[in-house]
Amino acid sequence: MRQLAEMENLRRRMTAEAEAAKKFGIQKFAKDLLEIVDTLQLAMDAVPEEERNNADNPHLVSLYQGLRGWVGADALPACV
Repeated sequence: MRQLAEMENLRRRMTAEAEAAKKFGIQKFAKDLLEIVDTLQLAMDAVPEEERNNADNPHLVSLYQGLRGWVGADALPACV
């Protein structure tokens, strides 16, 4: 009977540890994503206003517009 109780306690501890590890992994992933978004936002802010629509540099314009759609204020969830 005691061995059965110990096995049940071990199972509960292992389940709790697995849940904690899963939660920690998700939190770390979310933190890493926020750091990336912050860095991309800083990069976008560094692009001079006159260069954002400069037809002489279509690659920069395309990159800026693509990032604006992904990183822009409208693209971020309200909880961020």
